[in-house]
Amino acid sequence: MNRLVKKFGKYNVATFIIMGVGLILFLLAPTGWGVGFDSDVLGFFIFVIGLLMWIVGLIVRRVRSNFLKGIVVGIIATVVICFIIGVVVYNNWATPASVATNDATGVTANSATLNGDLTDLNDVVAADVSFQWGTTSLNDSKSYPNETEARAIDTAGKFTYDLTGLTSNTTYYYRAKADSGNYGTRYGDERSFTTP
Repeated sequence: MNRLVKKFGKYNVATFIIMGVGLILFLLAPTGWGVGFDSDVLGFFIFVIGLLMWIVGLIVRRVRSNFLKGIVVGIIATVVICFIIGVVVYNNWATPASVATNDATGVTANSATLNGDLTDLNDVVAADVSFQWGTTSLNDSKSYPNETEARAIDTAGKFTYDLTGLTSNTTYYYRAKADSGNYGTRYGDERSFTTP
């Protein structure tokens, strides 16, 4: 230990020890990259703190003369970097809400109730749900000419919309839509009904 201290300095040796502890905790974690504050997560952050402390010590020589200052700087740098990475990763890889289209009910000559199911919010806290509909299937057109008014839902579950002013003896096509904002939009399968 004395030889290491003489060769690398107290500050650098301390950062190596911190990184070593973090690495050991990470490798010994039984759950791998588990969800929650398990030893793998703790080990990862301890290792990153040690690494950043060492890098900061290389850049700012004065930090090496004050071990406490190095720890503070390392923790602050870790929090800032992890926050930036977390925001970027979440915005690009968060899973939008899932939605399904159910059969229409209460079909009459001029009205019908569209039914959908927000099956899972996944990584978002809420989604705007609505229905797209028209008299032409998506197989024959690129988009639906009509969309119902969207409403925000913050829990998974069924939702409906009452269509009125329909034409008798006409086939209508529709699908449920869940808009998760920046995280993306998902659609249910297309379904249809025919007014009597």
